Amino acid sequence: MTISTVLIWFLIATAIVVAIPSMWMVCYALAPTRTQDYRDTASCGVIPNLLIGLIPAVVTFFGVAAILQARKGPAVGLVGFGPAAGAIPFPAQFSVAASKERSRSK
Repeated sequence: MTISTVLIWFLIATAIVVAIPSMWMVCYALAPTRTQDYRDTASCGVIPNLLIGLIPAVVTFFGVAAILQARKGPAVGLVGFGPAAGAIPFPAQFSVAASKERSRSK
């Protein structure tokens, strides 16, 4: 690993370590009673919180999947160059050959 790779991972970890307590302090400063209620709820254990968090995660996952199935155009991040590369095939109008042809016609 180069020093730049090590540095970027160090900065990411440092940002996470600093950001999470900072967000909690901001929430506590803006809404102390609601934050205390959340803290009491979170103290009930890991498993109930995991199960509560799974509900919006599953709904979001299937909602996004349904939206992507209904779409006809390319979706950013899911465009691929082959059948195994992504969920949506790469459209011909965005190919390298098409862009070269467009630049030649100008």
